[in-house]
Amino acid sequence: MISLIVLVNLNLIPAAYAGPDCTCRYKGKKIPEGQSACIKTANGYKVAQCSRVLNNASWKFTNQTCPVG
Repeated sequence: MISLIVLVNLNLIPAAYAGPDCTCRYKGKKIPEGQSACIKTANGYKVAQCSRVLNNASWKFTNQTCPVG
């Protein structure tokens, strides 16, 4: 009975949706999903790509160091 009440209540909560224009933020700038940025980490600057995890914008770090220039 309790699980049925929980399921009914979950259906009343509007679903979170990141939308088509999902962006990550870094240093006050909006970075579109799929784009990369050089982000400072404890191991120096690393390339990170803006991606989506469970409808939330998230940085996915790579093993690449940022290009010098």
